[in-house]
Amino acid sequence: SAGDRAQEAYENNLAIELFQRAIGLLSASEAGRRMELSEKLADLYLLTGKYPDAHAHYDHVLSATPEALGQARLQRKIGRVYWQTGDMATAIDHLWNAIELLGGRRTQQKVWFYLALATSLGVYVMRRVFPFLARRETDPERRTRLRHLCSTYLGLGDAYFIHEPSNILLPAVVTSNLVDRIGESKEMVETYCNA
Repeated sequence: SAGDRAQEAYENNLAIELFQRAIGLLSASEAGRRMELSEKLADLYLLTGKYPDAHAHYDHVLSATPEALGQARLQRKIGRVYWQTGDMATAIDHLWNAIELLGGRRTQQKVWFYLALATSLGVYVMRRVFPFLARRETDPERRTRLRHLCSTYLGLGDAYFIHEPSNILLPAVVTSNLVDRIGESKEMVETYCNA
């Protein structure tokens, strides 16, 4: 679409205008396309620093998104809005919400945090000592979920680096374990670049 081409050319304000117009022209029967364009519009609002608009559009799309993978993606993006406005505690909450939607478990008490960290470190060490134990995920659906989980833990690690540096080790180790299961991917590159 013209909005996509404008975005690819870094004409963000023009892309915003074009996406707004396109959304206004869609009929009620095109709700899926409306949500797709609304998310793209929210991404552009986030990119251009229009955080209240980005948040409102992400919330709107989230309310119409039934599947967990889509909800997790939007929770991660809402977390990014809070990150950009300096509310790191709320950003971290949204990232944990995304992790839970993807099947991960939030560690709220320190004892569970350290238990999760010890378990993750154990898995990490075992895979380094006995590499034949490392199994790559081959199911495309599970692999997609793991990739989203990995991206979310990467964001959580970045947020903890700024907000609570003492908690950064858990997302770092979990992310390393996840990329072992995913294999060569964009997430693997990002994980090793953050290490």
